[in-house]
Order: sequence, then structure tokens, then C-alpha cells
Amino acid sequence: MIKNRIDDVEALRAFAVLAVIIHHASDNLLTWTTTFTSYYYSYIGGWVGVDLFFAISGFVIARSLIPKLNSVDSNIEFFAECLSFWVKRAYRILPSAWIWLLITLILVVTFNNHGIFGTFRDNWQSTLASLLNVMNFHFAEIFGSGGKISNFVYWSLSLEEQFYLLLPIAVLLARKWLIYFVVIAFIYKLCTPTNTPLDMAFRTHSILGGVILAIWSHHPSYQLMEPRFLKNRGGLKLLTIGLLLLLLGSLGADAIKITEWRISLIAIISIILVYIGSYGQNYIIPTNRLLKAILLWAGSRSYALYLTHIPCFFFSRELCLRIMESNPELQSFHNSMVVTIALSLLVITSELNYRLLEIPLRNKGAVVAKGIKNRATTELV
Repeated sequence: MIKNRIDDVEALRAFAVLAVIIHHASDNLLTWTTTFTSYYYSYIGGWVGVDLFFAISGFVIARSLIPKLNSVDSNIEFFAECLSFWVKRAYRILPSAWIWLLITLILVVTFNNHGIFGTFRDNWQSTLASLLNVMNFHFAEIFGSGGKISNFVYWSLSLEEQFYLLLPIAVLLARKWLIYFVVIAFIYKLCTPTNTPLDMAFRTHSILGGVILAIWSHHPSYQLMEPRFLKNRGGLKLLTIGLLLLLLGSLGADAIKITEWRISLIAIISIILVYIGSYGQNYIIPTNRLLKAILLWAGSRSYALYLTHIPCFFFSRELCLRIMESNPELQSFHNSMVVTIALSLLVITSELNYRLLEIPLRNKGAVVAKGIKNRATTELV
């Protein structure tokens, strides 16, 4: 029986968001280089963490939603399940996203003497695109233009929200044939090179693979394929997961050119990691208590960390530049000060967002969604 919350999947969320944050720290936070950072950013591309997120999302959402939609007996119940799902997703995602869009836009206007946040025009355009959930389209259009925006990470949120909207519709139209359509779409994406900005903005390879894994997880053969060779073998587990994460990061590296189908390889490795973690048997989560606690914290706050890290980076840079102008004697501490302030802000803002926004609104969304299904049941009686 699959648990609702899987520690291994939370650990994967942590790896994904930490990889993205470290990747975005280059230029957005670290405006200087060292020998270590030069090598790291040349041979590790942390942007692949987004693809790992996509695989997790495809698996987690489809594993829960598809059986519910397939179990209903009437169109009213089906619509009620769809509506309750969309309501829960809206309460879970939109308030935090909108609040950080607003905070960032305020900082663009009020705390941007050195232009760290970019221009108001560029940020206003991307804010509108994010509110309309078409940021992936907009990001593809402006990619490589040289303009700086503070909410570029919203492109992936737009793609996920499009997935949340379309999955129930796909279930309604395809019904028992859904798995075949998803497999065909997945194979097509794997066999198609991802070369243009628009291709990158719609890299649904990992999402489709996550959906396939979710559907398979309800089939008896899924249990037969559990990777039990990793059970109670700490060294082998560390080697296996470490190697997969290293391969994943290396495929995103600027200095490594293997094939024009690298997004397909990234998707496959991401899906393998989610497959290993999906059994909830601690095949990924470390046994060290401190490291486990850190990963579970980061995994549960991964959405907040993703939303807040760029505003925290830019705010820290702007703040430190102002401090250095008033206190030139502190110039030698500039680099360490920027990093310390940014990381402190990131931990504080993500924790506040999680506790004050995500948890209460997630609970509220569950109540509203339950009311929708209860009204549908009443209509049928």
C-alpha cells in the first residue's frame, strides 16, 4: 500500500530545490567566481532540478487524482472531483505565488537603486504573464534578450498549472485509453530534440513519465519491480542515488555536450529516481538524523524556497551595495555578507510562507473541496 506522504519523495523535492537554488546563485547572487565555483558551474547544471520536480508532480498528482476520477459513476461526480481538485490546487499554489509576485514588484519600485531587480516594465510584463499562467510562453519569447526579471522561475509554475488543468480533461476524454495516449506522447517527446526556447518552456517529458509511473503504481506488477536490493544497504544506496544525481547534474552542465536529446536523458533519470522513491521504503532518504531532518525540512518547504530564493538573492545584493557605499571599510566582507544575508532571508521567508500561508490555505482548500463533493452527493440522492 502506498503512503500519502513519502519521505523519499520529500528528499527528492529537497534535492531538486537545492540544486535549482545553487544553480540560480550563479550571477543572481554570486557576482564573483572562485576556482571551486568555476568548476562546479561548468560541470554541474542544477537547472535539471526543475525536471525532477516535474517528474515528482506528474507522479504525485496522477497517483491520487486518476483513480478518483475513474471511480465515479456519474458526470456530476466526475465534475465535482475535478472542481475539488482544482480548488485544492488553487488554494495550495496561487496565494503564495501571487503574494511573492506582489512583494517582488514592490521591491522593483522601492528597493532597486542599483537595478538589481531589473526594470519595472520587464517585471510588470512577466508579472502579468505569471498571473495569467502563461509565463512559460513569455519566458520563451524573451529568452536570451538580456533583460533581467525577478520572477522568471514562474515559467515552470505556469507549465505545472497547465498540467493540473489538462489532466482531468484528458482522463475524461481518454478514459481507459489514457495510458496509451500518455505513453505515445511520452515516446514522442523523448524522440524529439529540445533545441529552441519554446521547446525548453514545454519540456513535459518528466511530467508524462511521472503520470505513467503513477498509473503503473496501481498495477500488481509494480510491487514485483521494487528495488529491494537497496534495502538495508547504506553503501549501495549512497552509491546508486549519488551516481544518479551526479548524472542528472552533469547532463545539465554547460561544459558537457553529449547529445541533442539530453532533456530526454534528464527525464529518464528523473523518473528512475522517482520510481525508486515511490515505494516509500527509505531507498533515498539518508539514515543520518541531521541530514534526514534537513532534507525533510527543505522538501516540505520546497515550494516556498522556490518562490522566494530570487527575491532574497536580489534583495541581499541591493542591501549590501548600499551598506558598502556608506561603509567602504567593510568592502572585504562584501561577499560573505551577501551570502549570509541571502541564506538567512531564504530560511526565514520560506518558513514564514510555509507556516502562515501554505498550511492554513491548504487546510482551507481541503474544506472547500470537501464541501463541493458533499453538495454533489446531495444532488444525486
